[in-house]
Amino acid sequence: MTTERRLSDKERAKLIYGEENLDQFVSSDPMRATLRGAAQAKRQHLNRQIFKNLRLRDGAEKMLQATEGQLVNNKKVQDTLRLEISFYDSRLEVLYNELANLKSSFDIYQSATRTGFPMIAISLKDTVDIEWREAIEDFIETHYHENPEQFRDEIERLIELRQVMQTPERNEKGVKLLYEYYHHLTLVEKRMFTNKSFAGIQFVWFDSLTAHQTSSSSLTYEKANVLFNIGVLWTQIAAKKEFNTEMKSAQEAINALQKAVGIFTYLKQSVRENLSKDLTPNVLEVLVDIFKVQAHECILNWDMRESDNEDVECYNILAREAAQLSGRYEVLKESMSETASIPPSWCTLAEVKSLHFKAIAHYYAALILLQNYDPDFTDCDHDVSGTEEKRLSTLVELNKIATWLMNEDSRTDKAKSHLKKAIVTEKEALQVASNDRFITRLECIQKVLNTFSSQIKNKLSSVDISGDLDLIASVDDINCSTDRKDKVIGPEFTKYNVKDIFAGLGPLNVFNAKIAYHPPKTVTITRDEQGGLGISIRGSGPTIICKISPKRQHAGIQAGDIIMAIGSHKVKCLNHKQVSRIIQESGQSVTLTLLSAVSPSVILHAL
Repeated sequence: MTTERRLSDKERAKLIYGEENLDQFVSSDPMRATLRGAAQAKRQHLNRQIFKNLRLRDGAEKMLQATEGQLVNNKKVQDTLRLEISFYDSRLEVLYNELANLKSSFDIYQSATRTGFPMIAISLKDTVDIEWREAIEDFIETHYHENPEQFRDEIERLIELRQVMQTPERNEKGVKLLYEYYHHLTLVEKRMFTNKSFAGIQFVWFDSLTAHQTSSSSLTYEKANVLFNIGVLWTQIAAKKEFNTEMKSAQEAINALQKAVGIFTYLKQSVRENLSKDLTPNVLEVLVDIFKVQAHECILNWDMRESDNEDVECYNILAREAAQLSGRYEVLKESMSETASIPPSWCTLAEVKSLHFKAIAHYYAALILLQNYDPDFTDCDHDVSGTEEKRLSTLVELNKIATWLMNEDSRTDKAKSHLKKAIVTEKEALQVASNDRFITRLECIQKVLNTFSSQIKNKLSSVDISGDLDLIASVDDINCSTDRKDKVIGPEFTKYNVKDIFAGLGPLNVFNAKIAYHPPKTVTITRDEQGGLGISIRGSGPTIICKISPKRQHAGIQAGDIIMAIGSHKVKCLNHKQVSRIIQESGQSVTLTLLSAVSPSVILHAL
């Protein structure tokens, strides 16, 4: 069972606002009840302070430019403005440093009982509230020719949903909330978004890695950020799991990381616009690699925990996997260091893990060598095959295996070399960790490295040492080729379905942003001698006029007209049988309120 550390009111206030602004803290806010929640609240606070100071600095710069262009040079005003700009620059530097510290605080997202290495997790992207009520109301009135007051509750629901999704819970409920908002955006996009309909609305988001503010009137931008936060949430869910001691938690962590990889891969393949730094293909590629490698780490950690202590084949697999993981972390460290928006402490953690798993690979290589070998192998020229080849192919080329099999002392010396290499590598990992202030303060890292160093030394001391360790030959590189492939779980769009908030507008295939309508018209038709109206209708919710008799051709009716009302009865959402009954029950004259599409053929094909 994993738990999140609960903070006292004073701890929360100090973390979010600093001691000088404690009065701003509202202790009843459930979002700030945990370390993660308080950190996210502080991030939001910093983002808004950065946004505010950027605007003030931009204003001062524009005023300075305006005064420099004047014929009368007011030096005193210019000096004051330059001083203001300098102040804002200094203030921004402080704010950016605070934000950088927050990004490098690994313990925020980890389990309170974490016993192994911390996992990299991303902070949720922050946004600001937008006012799009008026734009939605205007579109409903001008495009659908409906009274927007009838959809006040639906609009409020959408606004409320956007506010709530900014602070999702770190669990499946939080993921569900973000997916639901994403689906509602997709429906709203089909209902209301055209090239001009929401041109005045700006969706503002802060970059998850740089905190730079970006904005766009495109709903694609809003949807991309929501999807990004779904991926972020999966990384935080994974980091919270205690995957070293609990099998269920390990499986859940691996699953969450694979889902995060799926989200970021989808974004990398689908986002075409240059929206923000964290949505660029290069950054998304790095994020994909980070969480693929961390999923691999979770799998290997659990495999090591569950391994048979006497199974050489198991040692063989673990040595290969550890060597491969070490190489992957080394490559990851290089790619992260080349990406400016990635915190340096992430690169340090990747380097420490690369060295640690390299030490693990050498340790398991030593265990393979220390196992009893097959006594049938006594001839150097013997054709190497079978069990012993499998055992040692992890370590060396095949032409060296027969020699090793013949000489047990040689095998023991090589095993000691691997153990010594593991000790040296682990010391290097400790040194790298000590050079990073964020890594140094994490006791779990020091504990993992020191514990494994002791384990290697104990194994080395149990070996019958003959000769000076310093004279032992250098060890061969470990063959890290494996058959494993990274599993990726794509976005689960179909798992979280929603009901259309604006279903009251009518079926989406008829009432959408692409189909334009003329204002409603009212037509009164008098029945003929046989009691007929001279029209044929079809469809349900809505019902349309599909045929018109020649006598009614000039009555202002056309095929494809949607019947919105019959007299005082609103029938847009009624089925065919109900509409037919109301028409039959009407008097000699029937008044129809009709809605005509600009292209009536579209409606005829749709229904």
